Amino acid sequence: KSNRYQARVITILIRPRRLHDIAAAIRFHDLHLKAARDAGDDEGVMLAGRHLTQIYRVQAEELQEAGQLQQSVDSLSRCLEAALAADDRKAEGYANYKLGTTLTALGDARNSIPYLENFLRISRQIQDRIGEGDAEAALGRSCRTLKEKARAIRHFEAYVEIATESHREDAQQKAFGELGSIYSELGKK
Repeated sequence: KSNRYQARVITILIRPRRLHDIAAAIRFHDLHLKAARDAGDDEGVMLAGRHLTQIYRVQAEELQEAGQLQQSVDSLSRCLEAALAADDRKAEGYANYKLGTTLTALGDARNSIPYLENFLRISRQIQDRIGEGDAEAALGRSCRTLKEKARAIRHFEAYVEIATESHREDAQQKAFGELGSIYSELGKK
């Protein structure tokens, strides 16, 4: 019980991420995770995992803004691990989505597909239609990059359907634009 208390004290008293010290935040949340695991505190493990998910997400976003995409992939991989430890399906989906889109941006569309398919599967499981639409759009872009036009069209058509149901006119316009570009490339009108 004292280990459980210590894990909670670490979480409550040490909040360096608010001071924007990412390395310190990671170090202390890792300590929290270890202490919770050692104590057999499942709730503490989940809490530490959620905190690590958040801090790795912030780190990945900052690295992306700085143009350091490969380092961002490393942080997103850790974010995914933390989301799994926390049993946080939404965060797991987000990490898969960001890993997929970042890999596509790095020119590795082939390896992005499994992450994006995981995001689509998770979005469906948690009934997140906006997430489903984002997954379909990202899969469409990756397939288009891979010159898999028929597959890209299927994903963008699904994106149009979801955007229409969700009343997301901006997403609908983007999907129509993507479809128009693909059909232009195919010589279809």
